[in-house]
Amino acid sequence: MYTRKRVKGGGISRCQCSQNCPNPPFKKSPFCKKHAKKGACPIISPLSGWEPHYMPTLYNKIQKIRTNHNCFAYAFDIMDPPECKEGKDCRIPFHQPGYSAGYPKFSESGKKYCGDLLARLFGDMPWLRRTTFEKRCPPGHSKIALVIDPNNDYHFYRQDSNGLWSHKPGGMPVTNRDASGKLIYNPALCDRDYRKPGVKDKDQLNYSISCSFLCVPRTRPVVAKRGGGKTRRLFSGGVKKLLKTSAKKTQKILQEEKEDVKVAARNLFPDNPELRQQYIIQYYADKKQTVKQKQLERDMIIATCKSSHPDDSNARSKCISNYYRNKYKKDNRI
Repeated sequence: MYTRKRVKGGGISRCQCSQNCPNPPFKKSPFCKKHAKKGACPIISPLSGWEPHYMPTLYNKIQKIRTNHNCFAYAFDIMDPPECKEGKDCRIPFHQPGYSAGYPKFSESGKKYCGDLLARLFGDMPWLRRTTFEKRCPPGHSKIALVIDPNNDYHFYRQDSNGLWSHKPGGMPVTNRDASGKLIYNPALCDRDYRKPGVKDKDQLNYSISCSFLCVPRTRPVVAKRGGGKTRRLFSGGVKKLLKTSAKKTQKILQEEKEDVKVAARNLFPDNPELRQQYIIQYYADKKQTVKQKQLERDMIIATCKSSHPDDSNARSKCISNYYRNKYKKDNRI
């Protein structure tokens, strides 16, 4: 009987087809010899058709892009480089989940929890949807995965148009390989243990807990905020220009969104003009309703927390954090 092979660095290299498969991976494949043949693995993560392409050079080639985008930005397909010349010191804080919704900075202890990370994500973007590896995301969405090292860090993976998964470890290059150097077929089963012998545990990473798969919209802006920065609404897809408040740029952004919605409608209903028109009308109706409800809700909780803690900014942040956490626990979303 085969056993899972322990590889250098303390990670476990396993067949990524199934949780119940005890066989080690075959050569450079993410599968064992039994499941390495085409179509031999019955468990798949179906594509929606909206997955980003795997193009690592977009993030890896230019230093100021590579060093200022983390796994969170990469999973959401954000391209938000700093405005500085290449070659100079361009390091700025990463985008972080929850900062836009008013969540406080992560604890200095380094502790991470699935519930807290999911609450932060839903606080920033309530339209995210939880899913599983085997479910297909709806049109206009694609899949990402959240894992944590409970003592140190969180990490995101994203599914690409080739069906495999890729990730960006902090300011390091984008890759589609796990800690054992295998292609990533299922981030919940790949090797995520980056510990090495002779290094202190506090300086090592082992993403031992898989929190959730999520469906992320690819046709609307991503709400994100860097540490110490301002909230931005960023288009996914590697678009470099950010949303600004000036009338001219706002008009241009709205026009780009209009074209994106038309393209999405044509892709979904190529032979039915009536359904295309209904899709466009419904898109803007849902957008208007979502924006209005979210703004009213946010204004209400901010006003409540300000009145409760007028002189304590940390207490206000915790008040906002607790509101969103309790809300999504109540909705069974975390």
